[in-house]
Amino acid sequence: MNLPSAAPASALAKPSFDVVRVEPGGDAVVAGRAEPGAEVALMAGGRTLAQARADADGNFVILPPPLPPGEHVLTLRAQAGERVAASEQAVTILSPAREAAARGAPAIAALDAPNQPTRVLSAPGAPSAERAAPAGADKPLRIGAVEAQAGGGAFLSGQAPAGATVRLYLNDSFVASVTAAPDGEWSVRIDRGMSPGSYAVRADLIGADGRPLGRVEAPFEAPVELALGSASGSGAGGPSEAAPAPLGPGAAVVREMRTARVERGDSLWRISRNIYGEGLRYSQIYDANASQIRNPNLIYPGQVLVVPQKD
Repeated sequence: MNLPSAAPASALAKPSFDVVRVEPGGDAVVAGRAEPGAEVALMAGGRTLAQARADADGNFVILPPPLPPGEHVLTLRAQAGERVAASEQAVTILSPAREAAARGAPAIAALDAPNQPTRVLSAPGAPSAERAAPAGADKPLRIGAVEAQAGGGAFLSGQAPAGATVRLYLNDSFVASVTAAPDGEWSVRIDRGMSPGSYAVRADLIGADGRPLGRVEAPFEAPVELALGSASGSGAGGPSEAAPAPLGPGAAVVREMRTARVERGDSLWRISRNIYGEGLRYSQIYDANASQIRNPNLIYPGQVLVVPQKD
């Protein structure tokens, strides 16, 4: 007599990230969803950092040990009985060095998911990229994604009230102006010229009189691979080789940015002389990067300066 075979076990739901908060000192909170009752492990480099059990609704919260300075790529692994599932998403944490954290440098958490733009989840110590514009706007001013593109490019996008003018800045230097589409979406594509390093991204909502009505900021780390034109590596703002999306409503293109990575022995005078042909114009570079240069006589190797166009 043939006995009926057992029905195959259903696949375990893949765990996912909802919230990741990281403090400059490395303390973190990770929340997400998984199959109810599953044991969820937070993984980094193949090892388990911490675990939690999903509740009856599938929600879980994990409090891992403080993350040391540096880059950490986090994933999730869920298990219920013999069934195991790994997350498709990954979160890259950029935790600042202790000295930088003491100066207020933020830790950054960015979510990578297949076929989706990188999304900044957490940047403590920096103004929130989710802060709304003044009351009455039909949509808040928002920076949604900041992605590095292979070959020295970048893609930035967000939301604003339909038809509003948004001005985009890198390190306080003007990059482009764009008008939000009817659905409130805006985007700016930079084709080339970005040096690897840290940037402050700023978007201003501009009123009819030309004055800013609202402002949002977000940090951005352009990886070293950017300068090599490579799409390898992962992390916040990781470079991408995806074909440039066609321009539509609410989109603008900057063909080339001018940036300078400070090397040992550099000065603003020397950089100005190399780029503009005269050292006296160093004040233009200083003004465009005042957020990261406290003293024009003191710049440090590794700093990335946005250089205004010569004219």
